[in-house]
Amino acid sequence: MKLQRMPEPSRRLGLTQRPRQESPKEQGLTQCPRQESPKEQGLTQHSRQQSLKKPGLTQRPRQESLKKPEPTLNYPAGNPEEVAAVILHTNDVHVGLEENIGYDGLALYKKEVEALYDHVLLVDAGDAIQGAAIGDLSVDLIKRDENGNDLSRTGENGLCELAADAFRSAGKTQAALIGAGTVRTNLESGEVTYKDVVDILPYCNEVIMTEVSGQMLLDALEFGVSFLPDEAGAFPQVSGITFRINKDIASSVRINGKKQFLSVDGEYRVSDVKVDGKDLDPEAIYTLAISDYLFTGGDGYTMFEDAKIISSTKLPDNEVVMKYIEEDLNGVIPEKYAGPQGRVLD
Repeated sequence: MKLQRMPEPSRRLGLTQRPRQESPKEQGLTQCPRQESPKEQGLTQHSRQQSLKKPGLTQRPRQESLKKPEPTLNYPAGNPEEVAAVILHTNDVHVGLEENIGYDGLALYKKEVEALYDHVLLVDAGDAIQGAAIGDLSVDLIKRDENGNDLSRTGENGLCELAADAFRSAGKTQAALIGAGTVRTNLESGEVTYKDVVDILPYCNEVIMTEVSGQMLLDALEFGVSFLPDEAGAFPQVSGITFRINKDIASSVRINGKKQFLSVDGEYRVSDVKVDGKDLDPEAIYTLAISDYLFTGGDGYTMFEDAKIISSTKLPDNEVVMKYIEEDLNGVIPEKYAGPQGRVLD
């Protein structure tokens, strides 16, 4: 009796599949749900597509869609009666279902192989990937408390700052900015896996490096805190920046009906802003790591319209954080991220 392994379906079809994370729908994860684009939010100042065409940014290539491909069936050589079992290794063939054979094509192939062989086993590479260890954590990093309150939407949050630090490290920039709504859930102590990081950062927004003016940064911070004391996904979580909030000052931020920034028409709530340890200069230019979503007006951050994109990590935010944990932190997330890092002062 011989045990033969079938060649991978994706290779038989000649697909040049890009290795990346599994589709959330097929994994049972909440990975990469589609975020509403600035255009869909009503943003008319500029669109995501326009921004991605700015000099210096190369948009991640997409594979051409393969519509209802017909698998090429290459069966094991020899008499089927002499084959003990056939192993079909998918190699994540269902990643990006619109872009490759998907489950329909795979099911068809498996059915035709089963017509010839008694024992056909389907092995999914993604089952191992989502459980792969990224690092270790000795304390819970809490974003949402036991009562359901999202702590990161009204104040500084250690878990969000972990993500912001990863952005800054990846971009080698002076500062990084993320909206509190980017991070979706807590990170529990113990072994941290691929799936854990995807759960906290499910949107897969690309991390880019930009040049922004000090005034843009000041307006971004002011806009982000303008919703206080109410919760807001736009609350700014930062790295390389410190600032003070005076909640006794009524917000003078002017927004449109879509809660998008228009201007600051009075006194700023934000003060004592420092970037990379130095006082913010409204006329100076700073390097900022940020998601393409936020940079192009997501969550109302429209103040970066005239900013410059200088490069891109070409990675989604969750992969940036995974890399930071594995490489910069050597797989051990410091306990300090269990609480605020002292970047936002009252």
